[in-house]
Amino acid sequence: MGGPGHGSTVSAGGCILTAGRLGQKVRVVGRMVIGGPAKGDQGALLPETRGGECEPVVEAHARRDRVTAEALLSLANALAEVQTRGDVARRLAAAVPGVAACEHAGVWLWDPDAECLCLAAQLPEDERGGDLACQLLFASDLVELPELVREPRPFVVCLDRAGPAVRKVMEMSGLRRCAFAPIVARGVFIGVVAAGFDDRDGAVNDTGLLTRIRGLADQAATAFDNADLLERLRHQAFHDGLTGLPNRALLEERAHQALLSLPRSGRHLSLLFVDLDRFKNVNDTLSRRVGDDLIREAGARLAGCLRASDTLARFGGDEFVALLPDTDHPGDAYLVGERMLAALKHPFVLAGRAVFISCSVGIVTAPDHGRDFATLLRQAEGALHRAKQAGGSICAVHADTASPAQEDRLELEGQLHLALERGELRVLYQPQIDLNTMRMAGVEALVRWDHPVRGRLSPDDFIPLAEESGLIGEIDAWVRSRALEQAARWADAGTPLRMAVNVSTRVLRDPLLSEQLADLLQRHHLSPDLVELEVTDRVVMDDAQLASALEPIRRLGVRLAVDDFGTGTSALGRLQRCSIDALKIDCSFVEQIESESADAPVVDALLLIARSLGQYVVAEGVETVAQGRFLRSHGCHFAQGFFFSPPVEPDEIEELVGGDPLPTTRDGKALTGS
Repeated sequence: MGGPGHGSTVSAGGCILTAGRLGQKVRVVGRMVIGGPAKGDQGALLPETRGGECEPVVEAHARRDRVTAEALLSLANALAEVQTRGDVARRLAAAVPGVAACEHAGVWLWDPDAECLCLAAQLPEDERGGDLACQLLFASDLVELPELVREPRPFVVCLDRAGPAVRKVMEMSGLRRCAFAPIVARGVFIGVVAAGFDDRDGAVNDTGLLTRIRGLADQAATAFDNADLLERLRHQAFHDGLTGLPNRALLEERAHQALLSLPRSGRHLSLLFVDLDRFKNVNDTLSRRVGDDLIREAGARLAGCLRASDTLARFGGDEFVALLPDTDHPGDAYLVGERMLAALKHPFVLAGRAVFISCSVGIVTAPDHGRDFATLLRQAEGALHRAKQAGGSICAVHADTASPAQEDRLELEGQLHLALERGELRVLYQPQIDLNTMRMAGVEALVRWDHPVRGRLSPDDFIPLAEESGLIGEIDAWVRSRALEQAARWADAGTPLRMAVNVSTRVLRDPLLSEQLADLLQRHHLSPDLVELEVTDRVVMDDAQLASALEPIRRLGVRLAVDDFGTGTSALGRLQRCSIDALKIDCSFVEQIESESADAPVVDALLLIARSLGQYVVAEGVETVAQGRFLRSHGCHFAQGFFFSPPVEPDEIEELVGGDPLPTTRDGKALTGS
């Protein structure tokens, strides 16, 4: 069935008729009209029409039989060459017009899982413009379906009696009637072949026509059956019999294709060689049958760690190889390896008992470790051997061409992906002091990573990795959520503190940022003027569209500050357009202040700029009395740094807020004294 059709036209004089849009000339013959085919077209059996001289009826039947025979023979020859269901459907749809004398044909195949008929081929092609609603017919849409499955026979559906879904398809195609014939092979329902008619007469009910369509369906049934058999054979040739996973041959073919496209994409490809640890003990102790069950379940868990575009192959025994054909960064492969380790840590329940097993993983990345499959596989196996030698249950990266620092960075990036899930990230808060009152006016939320082996890591150790790998958005969102929740607690306790939170460049350009902030403010009942988002000076300098990006945030009432001010030489006009509230002087300028009377022209200039723009200033990295006194005497509004307090836990902030002003360092030197 296809797109809009055109009704047949009959002349009153009786010599020339136009059928459909084929533009064919026909001659009126007694009680029926025989179409004289236009070039390249088949004749059409038209409705009964009175007219002048005509050919014998028998000649019309002979012509029809001849056309049908030729179409069936052509279909038989075509089906002998096809190998897939899609090919069979397309050839079948192409044969329908010649056999049914129609302009519209469709082949719909049954999906037993979805319980619907799916459009597999049609003539004319692409007439529904990809409308999915017109490509699926569910069992409930076709009332005749249960009956034709029980008793396969052709039937006719008229537009005025069709169900809603079928009617929609027919109306879009300009059809009045459709003839359907079920396709059944060895008692299994495969689908239907359909012929669509746009005329109003009853020719579509012709018994001979339905018989011919059924003949097409029967012929196609054998072809579909053969195609299914070929598909099963192909699957067996390229898949492991025990697990159903791809085998080495299929993995190698997919890897070869992915490697060919690698230079053009500029991305990475990775192989992970996985071996189950101590599998032989299970096999020898609990029997080979239990071992097979373990292999199947382990393969399923490992496959669950991959994307749809990745491939996990079983290489035999207890070995698997994963292909990641398209990754942003080499660290992505390590992350997958870590997921595999975690997936196998849960016990397997086999033969009524819990079985524990782990795996070791060797990782290589192209083009860094090789540019062909054989080399990559060899290097991955070497990395796996290193993992085994180290005691197993770990991931090892091939290191022949990678420096220890590169390998360490790759390992750290992989672990960072799991840090949030494992609860290893923490938010600390560094006080910001009002230099006029010497009391705490706010805090800055700063993230730390409590690494299980390396200890507490500062942002400089992992934030660049997060930005490169794309994790920065997830980390930023987590820090914002924790920080605003903490700010709400302090406000509810009668200690409202301004909460400053950093926003990365990638997150700042996210159009959903303002919605996420609004949701957090509403959820925690937090006043927006207690929230300050910090963007870096370089973002202000580089992003000419920053003002429009910040406008939705400004409308919320949230404050905006420029962090590291002076390092990116922000354009003053852009600062004004962005309605920035505060400028933060970078610590690199503050550390140049050596005494209270020091000459610090850059700091003086930055303070002057802030005053001219009507913005308050926060100085970062204040560590000495001299720096604090200089900033206070030169009109700096707020300051933060180790002179006052390092980043601390929330309960320590509460102690500092409730105490005396913070005018001294640990050695007792007063900021306000001489």
